[in-house]
Amino acid sequence: MSNEQNAQKTESLIDWLREFSARFLNCRLYDERKTIAPHVILEFGNHGLFGLQVPRSYGGLELQTTNTLAVIEQLGAIDLTIATLVVNNDFLGVRPFQRFATDAQRDALLAQFATGRRLISYALSEPQAGSNPQSIAGRGRALPGGGFQLTAEKKWIGNAAWASHVNVFVKVPDEGAADAITGFTVPVAAQGVTLGAELATMGMKGMVQSRVLFEDVNVGADQLLGRVGAGMVVANDAMMYTRLAFGAAFLGAMKRCLQIAGRYAERRSGLTTGSHLKTPLTRARLWNGICRVRVLEQLLSYAARSLDAEAATSQDVLVVAKILSAEYLWKTVDDCVQVLGGRGYLETNDLPRFLRDARVARIYEGPTETLVHFLGMRALRGSPMLAELFKQKLDAPVAFERLMEGCAELRERATKTLHLEPPDADNWVAYRAGVICTKLLLRALVTKQSQHTVIDPSILTWLDDEVAAAAQGALAPDLSDQVPPVPAIVEALGAFEMSVGTPQRPIFEEETSMDSLLV
Repeated sequence: MSNEQNAQKTESLIDWLREFSARFLNCRLYDERKTIAPHVILEFGNHGLFGLQVPRSYGGLELQTTNTLAVIEQLGAIDLTIATLVVNNDFLGVRPFQRFATDAQRDALLAQFATGRRLISYALSEPQAGSNPQSIAGRGRALPGGGFQLTAEKKWIGNAAWASHVNVFVKVPDEGAADAITGFTVPVAAQGVTLGAELATMGMKGMVQSRVLFEDVNVGADQLLGRVGAGMVVANDAMMYTRLAFGAAFLGAMKRCLQIAGRYAERRSGLTTGSHLKTPLTRARLWNGICRVRVLEQLLSYAARSLDAEAATSQDVLVVAKILSAEYLWKTVDDCVQVLGGRGYLETNDLPRFLRDARVARIYEGPTETLVHFLGMRALRGSPMLAELFKQKLDAPVAFERLMEGCAELRERATKTLHLEPPDADNWVAYRAGVICTKLLLRALVTKQSQHTVIDPSILTWLDDEVAAAAQGALAPDLSDQVPPVPAIVEALGAFEMSVGTPQRPIFEEETSMDSLLV
């Protein structure tokens, strides 16, 4: 499909989304009832939202990444829960199946996934393995007659209760390697698969999160995603692309919240200031939000164009996209609630729902702290790919030098001033190096974008202040430099029992078993 056809299809789909949401979506009701209405799933399937990048030969829209993100951004502006439903299905469910399933499996199922006739979920996390997939306990063993048998307990699995299939990852011994993670696509109706309890979440209430148990589930070799032992290739590809898609959803949500807050600030009058928009603090909050939107737009645009041109982009860019979009979303929504005052606390004004839904953004698809630490470790180890990104792709060798200087200063302070020993020293340095790297990479990328996109100079000034604040904060002494040892923390927390007791309140659940007299 040509670029022009992509653009026309995207514009048409966004127009439909705006009309459909205005006439037929009741997002607050879905939140209260803890379920998205079935007609939403059906209509989204009919309009191709579950096959945004699936080839047209399989019933998909075959959109380019730039156009896909535009659609996801619109979904985020409508409702973060609905956007997350689509992102999870398309990029954690459909994408790994489309790219790594066997030809026979694709021919049998991909068209049904692309048109929403079936949903597909993604099961990697476990009760003891969230941000560290290598610690998953789920196991698979090869069967003598062919195929595999899987046993695992998965948790926080979005869409699982509505899906017909799930992409599940377990450890399968491969040529002597006991920890070779391998992916499979498994029907939820398969013998041994059990949907566990739904999880009571703070936000995203309309989209179900569940436990999924796999107890001696037999699967065929044709259900493999890729090859045995290459499961993390599949999982990481899905997660990296999902981080970019979530960035677009968060961007749309930020725009909507700023739109609401700006409307209120312009219309509301104070006793002495006139319009609230004339209040410096209100203007500052709105301007900070606008600047976050503008730089995030450039970041996502760069990543999308790279994927459309080369079918690949630096994982460091995608990690930064997830870090910043999640953090900027939370700060922006919180500021907008504050601008609205008491109205920001009323469920009928939408912002409370956005606030609750936004909170998990800093946790799922990699908590901010984990991703910042990951980026910092790459900088400390002198990652050639990170160096190439700064020096060649972004034409920012000076920024990379600043990063290396910051890393050296952090190392010296950790060992000579704080007298930290590994692994404390490594963790202390890596996180702070990641904070610096995140903002330097953003500044370099936006500068690169400014070569062919007109960017307001005041946005660049704001971004320079962000970089300076990040570097100053990372290099300045803070409370974590003086944290006492573990026993002192445990003792202090234990003392709270004397002042507030230990209220272990029961969890009251519905009766789920039939009366014995009726069985």
